Amino acid sequence: MRRLTFLVLGILLPALPAAAGQVTIDFDGLAAGSVITNQYVHATFSSSSGNHNKALFAGSGNVLFTGPVGGALTGIEDTYIDFLYPVNGLTFTAVQPNGAGTVATFKVFEDGVHTASVPLIGLGGPGSKQVDLSSYRNVTRLEIVDIDPDPAENGVAWDDFSFVPIPDPYVYCT
Repeated sequence: MRRLTFLVLGILLPALPAAAGQVTIDFDGLAAGSVITNQYVHATFSSSSGNHNKALFAGSGNVLFTGPVGGALTGIEDTYIDFLYPVNGLTFTAVQPNGAGTVATFKVFEDGVHTASVPLIGLGGPGSKQVDLSSYRNVTRLEIVDIDPDPAENGVAWDDFSFVPIPDPYVYCT
């Protein structure tokens, strides 16, 4: 019986994912114009019906920008991010949240449940802003919604998603 236990452990343990550590998704490895969906192991990106996320070259690298399928990128459509495993320490960059007041809302889902709606307050001028959602634990989904549609502001882009995945070992043992 003892040998069987070691044999089973010897087979199952290598199949368990190692602690992933910090993961950063910056879109720079994609060709400009690529539709962003399932290119990343730890996160899948999608948008509202009829829209998509694309890699847009912005000076020194790519950012995620949204637009209608077949149309011009506007940066005002929703972005949804589903994480393979729950994540902690979630941060990212809002690129050019230029408007004043609330320019977007982040719907945070912890353990599959919508637990918070966090406003992004714009800069009131050009620049980028760090978004820190690290106080939320076991984030399984993030929805970026209600982006300011003011055409003078040109939407908002997103970049440098950083987080620590928390793999679930029970998935591999059942």
